[in-house]
Amino acid sequence: MADAHARITGKTGVFMVTRGPGAANAMVALHTAWQDSVPLVLFVGLIPRAETYRESFQEFDLNGWFGTTTKGVFQIEHAERIPEIVSRAFALARTGRPGPVVIGLPEDMLRDRVQAQAVEPIRTLQSVPGQDAIAQLEHLLAIALKPLVILGGGGWTPQATRQIQHWAERYELPVAVDFNCMDLIDHRSPSYIGSLGYGRSQIMADALQNADVVIGIGSPLGDIVTDSWALLPVQGHAAKLLTVVPDSDCLGAMHPQALRIIADMPGFASALATLTPSSPVRWGDRTRGLREAGERYRQPPNLGGDIDLNIIFEHLQRSLPDDAIGTWGAGNHAGWA
Repeated sequence: MADAHARITGKTGVFMVTRGPGAANAMVALHTAWQDSVPLVLFVGLIPRAETYRESFQEFDLNGWFGTTTKGVFQIEHAERIPEIVSRAFALARTGRPGPVVIGLPEDMLRDRVQAQAVEPIRTLQSVPGQDAIAQLEHLLAIALKPLVILGGGGWTPQATRQIQHWAERYELPVAVDFNCMDLIDHRSPSYIGSLGYGRSQIMADALQNADVVIGIGSPLGDIVTDSWALLPVQGHAAKLLTVVPDSDCLGAMHPQALRIIADMPGFASALATLTPSSPVRWGDRTRGLREAGERYRQPPNLGGDIDLNIIFEHLQRSLPDDAIGTWGAGNHAGWA
């Protein structure tokens, strides 16, 4: 629920668990938030401070469990530091690449009585790319014949998705989406051509392999979108690459020759809001062809039988309102979207 709250509202999700099995069950949610760049703060109850290193009931190493799949792990030993550490954790969850943060709460610390002042939330400014970065982007488009834009990652806002879509439409750019990122562009847009990753069509694989300029906005062009880099090798490919990521240490960005712009998605999108082509683009027909091929691929074949999921989902597509939210038992099922 905390993960869903964060994705829907754009705010930081919060949840609390007990030590032992509660913390163990939270691992799936934390790993999902880490992979999908979702800001979460988890509070975990811990054993009393005086009982550490004695194998007390459900004692475990908080950092050992969560240190490799979160942005930070904190344990509050002194109650007067609660405002400071909680404020820091919420800021860390939201800045740069969003993600989960864990705060440990020793049982006896929660009963301490202290005088503590509330603190203001740590506020950060939007990360906007400089003019040099935008000039590099425009240079790549000026030399491109077969560009491809791939949207992915987290930290998006509704306004940012609209600004990126309008920019792509002004430039007649073909736009694909990364795995689990179906909602980053309106599928009725003339720029939208389909999704990469699990369940992708051969049309999409060819579009990526044949592109001479690939622009990943939020997507580091990692393993799923590139079929474990088979479609876009780390070394030895001919395409010019540009990735826009919120952190310089984005682990999925494996292409050393890629131009990397460090910016959050709202900041980057705002920088593109007023850009327009300086001359007629040369890839408009290709974009329209990819769009038409993608639309044909999305037409469900009649599988026959008593229950045809293709027909069911086609009916849902026609019947549900535009703002309907679908939930899935596993990420792979999102291919039905």
